[in-house]
Amino acid sequence: MKSNILSIFAFSAVLFFNSCKGPDGPIGPAGSTGQTGTQGVPGVAGAIGNTGAAGATGATGSTGTTGATGSTGAAGATGAAGANGNANVAYNEWKALSIDKVSSSRDAKGNYTYLYLQPLDTKESLFTKDAINTAAIYSYVKYSALLYDQNTQTYGLVERIKLITNSNSVNYFPIPGRNKDAFNGYTYTQFSGTEYGENYFNYYLLYNFNENINNVNTPISELQGKDLAYFQNIGKTTLSIRHVVVYGSTKGRMASINMNDYNEVKRELNLRN
Repeated sequence: MKSNILSIFAFSAVLFFNSCKGPDGPIGPAGSTGQTGTQGVPGVAGAIGNTGAAGATGATGSTGTTGATGSTGAAGATGAAGANGNANVAYNEWKALSIDKVSSSRDAKGNYTYLYLQPLDTKESLFTKDAINTAAIYSYVKYSALLYDQNTQTYGLVERIKLITNSNSVNYFPIPGRNKDAFNGYTYTQFSGTEYGENYFNYYLLYNFNENINNVNTPISELQGKDLAYFQNIGKTTLSIRHVVVYGSTKGRMASINMNDYNEVKRELNLRN
């Protein structure tokens, strides 16, 4: 009985305590973070696996076909002539003869027995007053020389260039209808150009119309009946002239140049063609 009373009393006390409990209080502040634990010992690395077998090489691709070559482009326009290679040297291009002033004589049949041609226009712009008074002037003629070839035992024409100051040049040309391998297949003109002045240069061309047959001076029959234009054309197409004027300091080294050798002159004075 007493035990039951105590049990009832204890149960009543629990009910009283629970019925007297207030509401929950606020959440307390978070506690500080604990210290980081020590790092564990690294595990042992695993063994390296075997290298796998190489894959098969792929097939080589086929070579592409070569493209067609493009057509060559059109040639560009010729550039302007460059300045002279030596500032103290003036020169002109090779010029054909101007031979329109005529002195002549004819026989009873009208054939030329004497023909002397000169230029109507004697002006030469390179020959300034300064050039005449202070420069060295050299004139060259390009002409045809008649040479004998020992190997073929024939004659033929060869182009030559000669310094013409105070000198004559014999220019050969073929006689129409004759054998050009023989000496008598040619005759000649004699060129001379020795008159210089301020803006002035004069020359002449004298034709030979005869040949020696059995020690007799005989007219060349193939040239009979030819008119003036025929002979003028020979002179204009077989001869040409160039002047070279050397000024100032360049004159000082001229002694070392052989002015009779046109190729040396062209090289040393930087002349074109």
